[in-house]
Amino acid sequence: MLDELQPLLLGSNLRDDNSSLTVDLTNPTSIIRVASVLQKDMLHIVRTIFLWRGTAYQRIGLQNHGDRRASFDLTLLFDSDFADLFEVRGEKRPRRGIGTGKLRSPADVTLEYKGLDGLSRTTVLHFDPRPTRLTVNAATYHPIWRRTRSVRCS
Repeated sequence: MLDELQPLLLGSNLRDDNSSLTVDLTNPTSIIRVASVLQKDMLHIVRTIFLWRGTAYQRIGLQNHGDRRASFDLTLLFDSDFADLFEVRGEKRPRRGIGTGKLRSPADVTLEYKGLDGLSRTTVLHFDPRPTRLTVNAATYHPIWRRTRSVRCS
């Protein structure tokens, strides 16, 4: 999200071996702040998702094509319901386990699910660089974008 607005999809590319997905996005409308205006399509956002050494990574790169600095909030929303394959395909279970989220540090979140089978499953998210604000379901950055920058989540 860019100042609470959903970016527009420009296109995407999935590698033939399914090892990475690259998505190109842009800002949808003008973002107006007290000190600046960011015109539509001034930002190019490249989101790359890939697997490497047993870890899923997401890298987000931003490029400002404007002639001045851009100031906005970049918010990454996340959650995990630990839905199984049958639920994803449309079947609803009558009962589910319990999911929780915990902040581990200013750059780390743990999403945990205790299943009906009594087993706990966890997903750990690490943000680099550290977000300006981190909650159990959102990471917000408030940088001033002068040039290409990137954010990595693993």
